[in-house]
Formats: sequence, structure tokens, C-alpha cells
Amino acid sequence: MGFMKSEENRRALTKAEQARKERFETVRAQLEAQGYQMHDMTIGLIFANLMALVLGLPLIGMLWLALS
Repeated sequence: MGFMKSEENRRALTKAEQARKERFETVRAQLEAQGYQMHDMTIGLIFANLMALVLGLPLIGMLWLALS
């Protein structure tokens, strides 16, 4: 669902980022061994902007009513 960069376009990770990635991979492998499954929960840009409007419009309406 999310935007994945191709291998040739990825930047090199710093030592701290590489250590975090290795810890993440270790924990992920342990959890998957216990039966857990990883799911990508990334939302798209259009959905995020739409939800910002949906959640923001009632607040704008309430403020407009309160100030008029």
C-alpha cells in the first residue's frame, strides 16, 4: 500500500539506524516465531488528507457557531 523506494534509490543507513534495524528484525523474527503476523498499516496520502477534512470540519463548524 505504501510507497516503497527501489533498492538503488535508498540511502545508506547510519550506524545508529542500522543498529535499530537489526534490533527490529530480531524482535520481528521472535514475534513471528510465536505466531504473530506483520501487517503494513501505512495509510495513503489521499486518505490522510480526506480524514483531516472529515475530522476537522465539525470542529470548524462548532467554532464558527460559538463565535457568531
